[in-house]
Amino acid sequence: VPVEIGGMTNLRTLYLSRNQLSGPVPVEIGGMTNLTKLHLGSNQLSGPVPAEIGRLTNLRTLDLNHNQLSGPVPRGIFNLTQLEKLFLSGNDLTGPFPARVGDLCIQEGCNFNEGCNYDSDWC
Repeated sequence: VPVEIGGMTNLRTLYLSRNQLSGPVPVEIGGMTNLTKLHLGSNQLSGPVPAEIGRLTNLRTLDLNHNQLSGPVPRGIFNLTQLEKLFLSGNDLTGPFPARVGDLCIQEGCNFNEGCNYDSDWC
């Protein structure tokens, strides 16, 4: 994912799932403050989830499923109050994974070794 993507500050929806993208998620993505949906699932993204994603306060959907992301989930993600769906499974992420994130509930049978999914419909 090119670092220049952070300059797209008026973009509201970004679907880049299933595109065989590799490398890290750029920290510049935190500058896309108008994003409501960010889909980066089912790629080959690696490294940590950037803490800057916690700045995306308008985010309603965050999909990072099925990549090669590792390390702790930035606490700021769990503080995004607009989130309706949060998909983190299929990675090598470390917790803690709280049972609830705002109005979201954790998926039953969550595999804490891979990451967990959250959805408002599961509450």
